[in-house]
Amino acid sequence: MTLAERWKEWRFSVRYRLLLIVIASVLPMTLAACLVAYTNFGRRQADIASSMLASTRSYSKIIDQELRDIQADLEILAKSPQLASGDFSILRDRTLMALANRPESDIILADETGQQVFNSYLPPEAPLPKRNVPDRVRRVFETGEKSVSGVYRGAVTGRYMISIDVPVMRAGRVVFDLAMTIPVDHLIDALMLPPLPKEWTATILDSQGAIVMRTGDQNRLQGQKFDMPVTEHRMRDSAEGVLEDAGSTGEPSLVGYSHSKSSGWTVFISVPKALVERDLWQWLYLSVGGTLFLGNLGLALALSLGDSLSTSLDELASATLKLGQGNPQKISGMDLKETRIIASSITMAGDLLMKRDAELRNSIVLADKRAQLLDTTLESIAEGLFVLGADGTIQRLNQQAMRMFPFLAEGERVETNDGHPPLDVLRDGVPLLLDEIPAFRALRGEIVTGEELFFSDGAEIRFWGSVNAAPIYGPEGSIAGAVVTVQDITKRKTDEAFRADVERIVRHDIKSPLFSLHAMAELAFKRGVGNQFDDHVPHILHQIRNVTLMVDSVDKLLQMEGGAYEVQKTACSCARLFDSVRMTNDSLLEQSGVTLLMSPDEHHHILEGEEVLLEEMIQNLVKNAIEASPKGGVVEVTHKHERLGDKIEFHNEGAIPLCVRSNFFEKYVTSGKAYGTGLGTYSARLIAKAHGGDITFATSDREGTTITVTLPCGRDSSVCCAPAAVPPQC
Repeated sequence: MTLAERWKEWRFSVRYRLLLIVIASVLPMTLAACLVAYTNFGRRQADIASSMLASTRSYSKIIDQELRDIQADLEILAKSPQLASGDFSILRDRTLMALANRPESDIILADETGQQVFNSYLPPEAPLPKRNVPDRVRRVFETGEKSVSGVYRGAVTGRYMISIDVPVMRAGRVVFDLAMTIPVDHLIDALMLPPLPKEWTATILDSQGAIVMRTGDQNRLQGQKFDMPVTEHRMRDSAEGVLEDAGSTGEPSLVGYSHSKSSGWTVFISVPKALVERDLWQWLYLSVGGTLFLGNLGLALALSLGDSLSTSLDELASATLKLGQGNPQKISGMDLKETRIIASSITMAGDLLMKRDAELRNSIVLADKRAQLLDTTLESIAEGLFVLGADGTIQRLNQQAMRMFPFLAEGERVETNDGHPPLDVLRDGVPLLLDEIPAFRALRGEIVTGEELFFSDGAEIRFWGSVNAAPIYGPEGSIAGAVVTVQDITKRKTDEAFRADVERIVRHDIKSPLFSLHAMAELAFKRGVGNQFDDHVPHILHQIRNVTLMVDSVDKLLQMEGGAYEVQKTACSCARLFDSVRMTNDSLLEQSGVTLLMSPDEHHHILEGEEVLLEEMIQNLVKNAIEASPKGGVVEVTHKHERLGDKIEFHNEGAIPLCVRSNFFEKYVTSGKAYGTGLGTYSARLIAKAHGGDITFATSDREGTTITVTLPCGRDSSVCCAPAAVPPQC
């Protein structure tokens, strides 16, 4: 066996897979350990930097506090009246008190030229020199502000000193410079700065960048200029921070600094970078090395376990092969509990497989029966049914669907003709595009119920269908297809058209006897049939006219429902419409005991619209208001002419029942009326909308009901603004 063949065989062995498991287990741990080490490395660096920055801040605060205390002592001394007047006799006594806690410090008083007039270091009779910091003296006299000097050598002592100067004021101007000079080494001792780690170096700079103090080599570097260019550049942008820079020896260091704005002094703390990283690298090496050692140990154990497991599996494979050959034997010698369980399970598996095979055969037979039952059910449905896939492919058609659409076939997609379906599909006489028909709308998630469409191919196929369509959702919730049913409603549509024609004929035929009654009543009125009958004839004529107009308006209302009627507008007298409606309801008012108050606009009672329709609208609303009013109630009808149109309000004391408020203006909506048709408010809204207006209502048990009709001015605004006039009788 070649090396390649051995590798291929070993690559699919249990040993190899166990080795991969160990590697897969150890590798994330190794990576995690490295990541933790790297994170801790950075965190340790950040902790050191944070500690350095905290130490620089602490040092800076201690220095600032000490300098402020000295300035406060000097300011108290400067405000002494004797000192301001030039009487120095008590100055020495007060100086001794001020210097009690600051040994070897001195107080100097100088005039504007820098000439010392008092020096606590020298006896009273000793000659006094000028101060060797003339710029500081001049600055005090020019600005009148207190200040802290940099490091300099004293004119008398020759030691490194710092000076804290405050002005002595007289009559609003500086007369003396009062200063305290402090030896640098005594100042550092007085600060009592907290100790730092052994490897850390602290440096304090004055406002000019000269070294005031440096741990380790104080005497050698004191008074020299600080030379760390990277840190100096960083200080221009930030008052404190931590960065890497070359130390005074040129060795890379981690440097933390804090600059005081009040004194102008800066504290630096530095530590060689090699010292910072030394401990971190040692910890990192130990962590990674330990992880690698444990990983190799795990690999060795995996190989050992793999040999043991492979031996058991080889024995199990041999026993399984014999079982498959029909020579079952007792499997023994298994080292592992799991392999013993597998050996026992193999024997049981044969019996289970035979049992499952029998169950599967029975399931197939049952599924075939159910499929046949489903086919029989689909074919017995009187409606055409077909199922579309998500891509528009026809998955299933029943026989009725094939008869309705003989050009369709299962497994084919519905082809388009420039975006149109293969036959004309019309809704309200308008051809639909393929995406607009219910089947394809259902593929987009829409549910279509009872949509009536006309199907025609211009030859054999011509029928009306009521279409239902719904999406089919897959297990994941996405649309997997659509199911569509089409019911042939051609006969019902034909019957409806016939019924509409018959109703139109009946409405036409009923006019003739009404016209005859009208003629007879006119004749009787002209010839006279007694005073008692003469009083009723106008009402007879009015009611006959109402019936005739009512019949005429039926066709108009039907056209309004379809949005096809165009109102024939003329100027109509609102007062005359009110009078006609009042006469129509005289009998109803007398029976109900209701009072009707009708008030047209006093200044402009002309409406623009079709008089017959406006009268019917007002009549329907008044009649409803009377019927809804309590006995003895009042119905008020008010007309108001406004700039943008006319408003007619109908108010009665009854409230609209809650059950009909949401659909009050819809067809056939009525409540509490024995013979109510539910068409009064519906036709009123049709008429208002046809005139370009609107109708609304407000109702409550306390306020009653108010229905408001708004009618706009016509295109000729002069009609709305014309003086009131009574048009000819319609």
